[in-house]
Amino acid sequence: MSDVNNTLNNASVPVQGESVCTGRCCECANRNVTCFMELEDAHYSDQTLAALAKYHGWSHCDPKRPKGGVERLFKGQAPDGMLVPDGARYLVAGYAADPESRRYISLYCGWDLVADFDGRNGSPAEIARQLNERAEQYARQQQAQFKAA
Repeated sequence: MSDVNNTLNNASVPVQGESVCTGRCCECANRNVTCFMELEDAHYSDQTLAALAKYHGWSHCDPKRPKGGVERLFKGQAPDGMLVPDGARYLVAGYAADPESRRYISLYCGWDLVADFDGRNGSPAEIARQLNERAEQYARQQQAQFKAA
């Protein structure tokens, strides 16, 4: 399983026109997920969530409902405790704040809104990249605040 995670974490966003997985490869078939290329004709919100999962190490909150959003675990965000020994926190991205049009993707840490993006201001891969960058920036800020305290 760690080989799959390493492959996903090291994968880069495809250049426009470059072909990516068809969903029939053993990697996607073994993980039982919908491949990014199969979503080519899907709504841009679905493509954005798929790009976060495929290229940036996020995972679907509920694999049976991929439209429900994605999450990523960041360690060292808070003091170690009995329930969370490594101080990890999940950041969640999805369209829960805009379920009708699914235009704005929001990034949350718990109930706190970290950022939101208009999904029409770029390609799904570009919006996914921007959201992932903002999530990593937020995680670094939280980690620095925690260490300084």
